Order: sequence, then structure tokens, then C-alpha cells
Amino acid sequence: MIVCPHCGKDNELGRIFCLNCGAKLDLNAIGAPSSARNPAIRKAKRAIRAKMYHGIFKVVKVGMIAFSSAMITLIFLPPTIVRYKTAPEDSDSFEEKKFQLEDAVNDGTPITLSFSELEINAMLKNYVKALNHGVKSEVVLPTIYAQIDQDELTLVIERQWKFIHIYLLYTTKPVIRENKVRFEPVGGSIGRFRLHPLLLPHYAGLIAPLWERFKFDKQTLDQVGEIKLTPNFATLVYTKKP
Repeated sequence: MIVCPHCGKDNELGRIFCLNCGAKLDLNAIGAPSSARNPAIRKAKRAIRAKMYHGIFKVVKVGMIAFSSAMITLIFLPPTIVRYKTAPEDSDSFEEKKFQLEDAVNDGTPITLSFSELEINAMLKNYVKALNHGVKSEVVLPTIYAQIDQDELTLVIERQWKFIHIYLLYTTKPVIRENKVRFEPVGGSIGRFRLHPLLLPHYAGLIAPLWERFKFDKQTLDQVGEIKLTPNFATLVYTKKP
């Protein structure tokens, strides 16, 4: 269709002059404005667009609800963890090895000691029990235990609220930096919901105060020259420093 520039009449293709006013038509301005100028058509188009936008919004809304539901479900699902039942001899063995390490550091004698998961978890259990003694219930430390894999140590924090159990998992990799032991975050999760790597520094900030409260002979630990992690064992190597 060709629109007359003077009266706005739609003319059929092929006409040179306007059928309504006789003005010469601009053959370069070929279009189909009738649908754009028709109120009924404009209303129908708006209805179609509104329906399309509503459909898109509905799909996005359903997707967000589904994602949120899945995330909440994963958060409250208990992760796959191994629970070890420690015995008094595990605690005694840990304390004995700890004294051996302290004596070696004080005497400057090289030594290599291997701590099992049972011994480490016995230590954590005793530390939590000692720190919780006599404190108010709202500041009581939760249950904390460790899992050791190849080159990684996972700290599991279990908090119970009524009938609900929440699990925080914080996986670290020990490194020696500036002659001090550092635990770099490599992973974390709440329940079975894995955290994005960008969130780990913030998550580490939540875990750090709990870890700091243990004060596991930090000065002695900083003297260690190497920490080797293998499944179920942590090996500490001390070599006399110059």
C-alpha cells in the first residue's frame, strides 16, 4: 500500500496519484500503515504483546520458584558425611603426639607425626566440650568434626534447632606461606547446596571465628614445615629451621 502524504489515504500499489485527493504519490514510501492506524488492530497487537509478556513473566516466576524450592531442599538435606565414634584412647593418643611435636619444636629436633581422623575428632570434641562449659546456651558451640581426604580437610559444623539439623561444610587446603600454616578455602556447602566459589571468602568469614576459638597451639603449628593430607590421616613434618 502507498499512503498519500496529503490526506493519508491508503492507495493500492501501482497508482501514481491519490484516489482520494489526486495528489501525486511518493512511490518510495511504500508501506502498510493501515494496520498501524486501525484502532482494532492496534488493540489486538497490544493484547498479543501483553499476553506474550505475561507468559514470559509466568515462566520466569515458575523457574524462580522451582530453583528456590530446590535450593531450600538441598540446604536441609544432610550431606554425605562419615561419623566416627571416638574413644578415650584416641584423645590420649592425640595429646601424646601433640606433646611430642611441642618437644621436638622446642629442642629443634626434626620429627614426622601422623594424626588419624579419630584422633583429630577426639581433639575437636574435647575442645568444644571445654569451650561450652559454663557458657550460655545461645553461645554454645555446635558439634564440629573433621573429614580428611587427599590434600583437603573438611570442617563439618552441625547445628541443631529443635528438630532441624543444619550442616555447614568448609573445605580447606593447608599451605605453608611466609613460614606459617594457612588453610585456603577450596569449597563449601550448606547441606547439599554447594556454594559458588565467589561466595567462599564470605563463607570463610563466618567459619573463621569458630575455628579461631579452638586456638590449636597456633605457635607450634606455625613451626611445621609441611602438612600432608591423605584419606583419614594428617601428617605433620617438622624440620629444624635455620
